[in-house]
Amino acid sequence: MSSTTTVFEKYGMVATLGFFSDQGIQRFMANLIMANLGYIHLGQSLDTFSGGELKKGKNGKNIGRSK
Repeated sequence: MSSTTTVFEKYGMVATLGFFSDQGIQRFMANLIMANLGYIHLGQSLDTFSGGELKKGKNGKNIGRSK
């Protein structure tokens, strides 16, 4: 396992947001954080999400589109 993978598995999105230089990825992650999903770990399997978390994720995806 690489050290990058270890960092992503150990820390949630809030801690790893600055790691990415791509603006699209940063914006997407920021939207999920605004949807109160900042505790989600990168690489976390979707089958571990509750129904409420999946709904928040869908809402977070659409936060930036409502302009």
